[in-house]
Parts: sequence; structure tokens; C-alpha cells
Amino acid sequence: MLEFRHLQKDDWKEFNLLEQEAFEKDAMNETSFSDHLKEDGFIGLFSNKQLIGYLFMRIIESYGHLSRIAVKKSEWGKGYGSKLMSYALEYFTQRNSSNIHLYVESENERAIALYKKFGFSVISESWHYFVAEDQVKLIENNLLSKKIGDIQILKSKDLSLLHENFPDAKKEEFIERLNRIDYYNLGFFVKRELIIYGAFLPSFSGMRPFLCKKPEYLEAFLAKLTPYREKPYLRITFDGNKPLVEHCDKQNYRIWHHLFRMEKK
Repeated sequence: MLEFRHLQKDDWKEFNLLEQEAFEKDAMNETSFSDHLKEDGFIGLFSNKQLIGYLFMRIIESYGHLSRIAVKKSEWGKGYGSKLMSYALEYFTQRNSSNIHLYVESENERAIALYKKFGFSVISESWHYFVAEDQVKLIENNLLSKKIGDIQILKSKDLSLLHENFPDAKKEEFIERLNRIDYYNLGFFVKRELIIYGAFLPSFSGMRPFLCKKPEYLEAFLAKLTPYREKPYLRITFDGNKPLVEHCDKQNYRIWHHLFRMEKK
């Protein structure tokens, strides 16, 4: 017997096994699991009371975001992925979401085929690079003492400046992060020109969005993140910036994820 229901605290052990199997690199920990229990889009699929799949869905402005979808590997090929997708689309329809988007690993052909079956198409690429501890130390040793640019926390008064330099920056995301104590909206200026914008989350040690006009200043910016960092490494996540991809590859930063953003309208 199949059942969709909101995940509960007692589901953690089964959930953790599924999560480790499906998302080995970025498996959700128990604290995050407990936090997500408060959200109505955290749904499990159960067969005879055993967890075999789950969804994590969010509404961001008018967009529906399918943050996670997973099926237990032993249950692949039985149509459960389609059942989860149908549930997700109905969930977003009931909440009047005009567009639905998701991210998928570029090499996950199985998942991409499923999403295309339900009307999703690829609209952009996203890269997530990992700058290891030894690389961060080298950057700091080489550049921290040099006067190359200035880093500033951007405020509401800087919104027009942000859009002048980065028209694709989302106003709603910027404003939302102004009201959060766990994020820093950081700008990197060279000769008074805004070169880099990053929403830095110290607990993740990463930035998203991350917008960069001149990749040659990336390391100077990373060096100046020292006062804001809580971890010895750094993460950089961005969309569609091929010059920045080439720069990160030349620096031998490790690709953590190469994703396709897919959307259904």
C-alpha cells in the first residue's frame, strides 16, 4: 500500500539511509532534517509503512522549487519517480506557482529523462567549486597583505548599485538576506567599481548567488573573506559564467557539482 505523508521525527533513521544513498556528497544531517519538518513541502512516499522515496518542495516568490527528490535504489524501475513528480506538480499547482524549477547533476541522465517526461527543459548551467583548505591558505599568504580592492557588506542603499553592475541580480533575494543574521551580502570593489557580489553563508562557507565581472580578481576577493569565514575551506556556486569556469579550472579548484537548471512553465 502506497502512502504520501509529511515526514516526522521518527522517520529519521530510514530517511538518513535513503539520503546517504541518493546524495552522498551533500546528504542532509539530522539538524537540517529536523528544521525541514516544520515545512509543509517535506513529504515521504511509503510502501507498506517503509520509506521508499521523498520530496522537498518550496515556494519562493511565485516560483515552485523542487529542492530534492529521491527514490530508494532497490525500488528503481517501479514508477515511483513518476508518482513523486506527479505529486510535486499537483502540490505546486494548488499553491498557484507560475513556474517550477529544479537543479540536477549534468551526468544524471536517468533523472534528466524523468524531468523532461514531465515537461521540464534545461535553461542554464550551474557550477559549484570547492576551494580546499591548502588552497585558501596559499591565497591568503599571497594576497591578504596586498592592497587589491576592498570588501564591504552591502546595505539596502546599495541595491541600485548592484543592479547597475549586475542586472541579473534578484532584488527579492538581496532584500531577503538583508533581514537574516546568518548571511552577508558582500561586495568587492576595485577602484570604486563593484566587481564581485556574493551572498556569503559562513556556516556553509559558500556563496550563492555569486556574480563576478572580472575573474582575475577572484583570489583577491577570497583572501579578504577571512574575517567572515567559520570553516577552513570555501565554496563558490554560480550560473552560466564561462570565463569564471575557465579561471576556476586553471586554478585547479575541484568541481563539486556541475548542474543543469531545469524549468517547467
